Amino acid sequence: MIGFNLRRLSSFAAAAALSVLGCSPATAPTGDVVARWIADDPETYLAATDIATTRFEADLLPTPTESLDGWRSHHLRILGLEEGRLALARDGADPWVAVDVELDADTIAAVEVEIDNPGPAETQLFWAGPRQRFDMSRMMRPSSSRATASGAVRYRFDVGNHPAWRGPLRSLRIDPSPVGDGPVRLQAFRLFRWELDSAKTAEISSRPWKISLGRSARNALPAPPGAAWRHTVTVPEGAALNTSCGLQRNPGGPTTFRITAEADGGPPAILLEKTVHRQDRWLDLGVNLAAYAGRRVTFTLSTETESGGESALGLPVWGNPEILAPRRGDPPLNVVIVLLDTLRADRLSCYGHRLETSPRMDRWASSSAVRFANVVAPAPWTLPSHASIFTGLDALRHGFNWWGRAPDSLEMGAEVFRRAGYTTAAFTGGGVLHPSLGFAQGFDSFTAWDEPDSRNEVAWVFDSARAWLDANRDRRFFLFVHTYETHAPHRRRQPHFRRLARAAGITPASFELDLVTGPWDGLVSSGDHFVVNRPGPGEWRSELSNAELRTVSLMYDSAVATVDAEVGALLDHLDGLGLAENTIVVVTSDHGEALGEDGRAGHVYLDDYNLMVPLLISVPHLHRGRTVIDEQIRLLDLMPTLLDAAGLATSSPVDGRSLLPLVNGDDDPPRPAWAYAASSNRGLALRLDNRLKYVFPDAAWAEIAHRESLHELVEDPHEERNLAPEDPRLDTFRSRTRSTILEQHRGLRLEIRCAPGRRLAGRLTGGWAVHNKVKTADHTADRVHWTAEAQAAFDIGPGETATLLFTRLDSADAGIELLDAMDGSGAPRRIDIDLAAIRTPAAWRLGSGGWRFEEAYGGGVETGFLITRAGEPQPVTTEGMPVDAGVVEQLEALGYVE
Repeated sequence: MIGFNLRRLSSFAAAAALSVLGCSPATAPTGDVVARWIADDPETYLAATDIATTRFEADLLPTPTESLDGWRSHHLRILGLEEGRLALARDGADPWVAVDVELDADTIAAVEVEIDNPGPAETQLFWAGPRQRFDMSRMMRPSSSRATASGAVRYRFDVGNHPAWRGPLRSLRIDPSPVGDGPVRLQAFRLFRWELDSAKTAEISSRPWKISLGRSARNALPAPPGAAWRHTVTVPEGAALNTSCGLQRNPGGPTTFRITAEADGGPPAILLEKTVHRQDRWLDLGVNLAAYAGRRVTFTLSTETESGGESALGLPVWGNPEILAPRRGDPPLNVVIVLLDTLRADRLSCYGHRLETSPRMDRWASSSAVRFANVVAPAPWTLPSHASIFTGLDALRHGFNWWGRAPDSLEMGAEVFRRAGYTTAAFTGGGVLHPSLGFAQGFDSFTAWDEPDSRNEVAWVFDSARAWLDANRDRRFFLFVHTYETHAPHRRRQPHFRRLARAAGITPASFELDLVTGPWDGLVSSGDHFVVNRPGPGEWRSELSNAELRTVSLMYDSAVATVDAEVGALLDHLDGLGLAENTIVVVTSDHGEALGEDGRAGHVYLDDYNLMVPLLISVPHLHRGRTVIDEQIRLLDLMPTLLDAAGLATSSPVDGRSLLPLVNGDDDPPRPAWAYAASSNRGLALRLDNRLKYVFPDAAWAEIAHRESLHELVEDPHEERNLAPEDPRLDTFRSRTRSTILEQHRGLRLEIRCAPGRRLAGRLTGGWAVHNKVKTADHTADRVHWTAEAQAAFDIGPGETATLLFTRLDSADAGIELLDAMDGSGAPRRIDIDLAAIRTPAAWRLGSGGWRFEEAYGGGVETGFLITRAGEPQPVTTEGMPVDAGVVEQLEALGYVE
C-alpha cells in the first residue's frame, strides 16, 4: 500500500505541495538537467546483502513430542523421527519432502539442510506461496555444500539473493535424490534471518551507490531514518524536481519519504510525502517547482519510520534526484544503441545472407544508415567485448576478460554522456549484462531481465525501451538496448521459422537441441558442440546430420528475423515520437556464433564466424559520402564515433577512433584489429585489412607453445590452411604481437633470470599460478610448464630469461619455491609473497651472500626473480561467478555456466 499525506504549513507551501497532485514523470516539465544530487556517477553496485548479516532463526524439524502434521512427500516415505532426525525411504523416481510454513520471504536470508545419504545428484530447494504450486521458477540449487562430522552433507541455499524469493511463503520442499532405496535422514532444516548491520548502514549511507529494486538499478542515495540529503540551487522558470523512491527489502513497517524546501532562508515547507508500506520497485515522483522560480532553495530528502528505524530490516533509498528545466534552443542530439547479442554479420540479408532475415533493417540501412561491411569484435564473448564497446579499449588493455566485476577505473562511454547532461538508461537481457557486473557505470538507470527462461525477454526489452522513450522524449538521452534473442538456447521462433524454412525449401528435422562444453584440450578450451535428442528411444548425440545442422541454422535465422521485427518497431516508434531527426541510432552485436563449422557451437573461438559482426549507424544531418564502408574497422571504434558525433571526448586515451572521416569519404587507412580470447587460452588474433590474420596463443605454458597460425583471408576465407610456421612474414607478426602485448598488458610481471653457467628450476604457487591467467609475449616460450598440482614449474637454462605476465590474481598469497637453493646450502628455498601489498620493483636475487628479497629494488638481477608492475596496481580478487542466484541461473540457461 502507498499512502499520500500533504501538510499545510503556509499558503506558499500549500501551493507548492498541491502542484504535486497533478504531476508525474510523464506530465512534469522535462528538458535539460539543471542540478543533480548525484553529480558524479557512483559506479559501485550495492547489493541488499551488503548491509545485512544473518542469524539463526529456527529449525523446521519437529521435536520428538511434536507431530508430523504439515509434512508430506512424494516417492519418499516418511518413516518417522529417529533421534531428532526425519527418517525417509525412497520408493519412486522423483523423491521429495515438503513442509507447510508461515513465512515472510523478505525476512529470511538463507536455508540450510543436512542430509544423510543425499545421493550423487544435486539437492534442490523449492518454495511456494499461497495458491502456488512448486515449479522451476521457484527452485534453487545449493550455494555451497560440505560434509559434516557425522558424515551427512550440509547444503546452504542463499535464498535472499534469488529474485523469486519474495512475499509470503506457505511451503518449502527438499529434493534429496538419494542413492537407491536405502534410508535417508533429514538431520536439519534451518532458517537464517536477515539482520541489519547498523555499522554497515551508517557507513553506506554516507555516499551514493548503484542500487537495484526489482529489475532496475539506479543511482541512489541510501536514506535510513535520521539521514538527510540536501542540495541548494536557484530554481529556473518552469522547473520540476524529479526523483524516485523505494525500499531495498522490507523495512518491517511503513516508511515515509519526505521532500522539504527552504527558500531564501525561510522556514522549511513540505513539498511531498509518500508513505510506503511495502515495495520492491521504484516509485517515480515529480514535483512542479513553479512557486519557487527564481529563488535560492535548499531541498532536503529524508525518511521516517514508525519505529524510528530500530527494527528496520531494509534500506529506504532515493533514486536519481534532479531538477529539470524546459529546454531552450535546438533539439538535442540523442543516442540509441541496439546491441543484438551473438549476431553474426553474415546472417543479415543486407550482409549477403541468402535468406531474408532482416528486411526491416535492410530498408533502414539503405535509406538512412551507413553499413560497415567488415567489423571485427574485440573478443569472442559477451563480457570483454562489451567492456571494449563501452570503453573504446582493446580487450587486452582493459583486462576485464574473466568473470568478476568491471573495474571502476574503466571510463565507460555512458559516463561521458552523463557528465555532458544526458539522461542515460539501459534495458538488457541480464545475465552477463547485469548491473552487479559493473556495466551500469554511467547509467542513471540500468534495467535487466531477471528470469532464466528467455522466451519473453526480447519483447520485454523492446517494450520497456519504447515505454521509456515515451516518458523521456523531451530529454537529451543516451539509451542502450540489449537482447539475447540470437544467443543460445536456439529455438524455432515462429512465425519466422516456418517462413524461412519454406524460402529455403527445407523440411525441418525433429529433435531437441542443446550445447555442451567439451573438456579442455590440454590447456586450451575446446569450446562447445551441439547435441541432439531425436524422437524415440536413445540418448543425446553429438553428431548432427546435415538435415539437423540445416535446421539449427534455420533456428538461428528465425531469431535474427525476430530481432529484426523488434528493431523495426523501435525505429518506427522513434519516428512516431518525432525523435528520428535528432537521434543517432546504432545496431550492432558483440560477437558471432559457431553454427556447426568445424564441428563447433557457441563462441570462444578466434575464427571469423565468432569475430565478424554487423554495424549500422544513422547520424542525423550527416552527409553520407559513403553508404557502405568496405574497409576493415573495429567494434571498439563505435564509442569514439558516437562521442565525436556528439562533440564529446573521454578523459582518458582510447584505442578506438572515430569512423566519421570514413563516412565523409576521407582517406583514412584501416587500423589493425586485435581480438583477445584470454580465458580460453586461445590467445590474441591480429586481423589486417581484410587480408591477413595471425593468431598467437599467449599462454605461458610450454605445452601449447608454437600453436600460432597465419591465414590469407582472400584465398582462404574459412581459415582452413595454416601458413605458419614456414611463412617468411612470421617474424614480422611475432614482433608486432610481442610489442602490442607488452605495451597493452596491465598487471604484475615476473622475470626469471639465470646467469651463464647456472640453471634455475622451481615452482610458482598460489595466487599467480592459474592455468589461464599466466601469459607471455615470448613466441618461443618453452621453459614453464603447468603441473598436475596446479603449479607453474620453471626450468631456466644458463643465460636465459623467461617473462611471465599475470592478467589477474585470484589470491594475494603466492610463493616461489626452488628445487636447489644454488647457494651452497644444498637445501631448497622458498619465499612467500603478499601480492596485494608488494612494493614493486621487487627482487629475490642470488648474490655473494646468498638469496635476498628486496622491495622497491632499483638494481639489476643476474640470477633470480624481478617483479614489476605495468600500469595501475592490479586488483587482487577471489571473485568468480556472480553470487546473485538469479544471475547465475540466467547464465546457466544461456550456456555460460554448467
